[in-house]
Amino acid sequence: FIISLGLAVSGCGPGGPPLGEVTGKVTLDGQALANARVEFQPTAGGAPSYANTNAAGEYELLYGVDQMGAVLGEHKVSISSYRQERSEDGVITEVPERVPPNYNSETELTKTVEAGSQVIDFPLTGALDTAGG
Repeated sequence: FIISLGLAVSGCGPGGPPLGEVTGKVTLDGQALANARVEFQPTAGGAPSYANTNAAGEYELLYGVDQMGAVLGEHKVSISSYRQERSEDGVITEVPERVPPNYNSETELTKTVEAGSQVIDFPLTGALDTAGG
């Protein structure tokens, strides 16, 4: 009984929390932000939802391994373009952060997820100079 209760509380399996389906588009200074990581972290606690944007900047949140959506309620949202890529020959290159800190490490973004399907777009501004000079 205790084990099954633990699974229900953690959101594993069909007894998880109610979710709202969230899709949207991320732009940075009016341009689609491809290959960015979007994270919705519930402010009341619990498991976050994640997505990666496609070439058009579009995302669809995933909760857990195979459930689409995010926990209902208010979320702190962070968006980051930083990532590491491994080439076929095993060389790791870093893709620098283009998104300002107020959208990721020092995020000011909050959004409320409601029951059902919703579109939450993020028109970000202030791209960081990645030229390094």
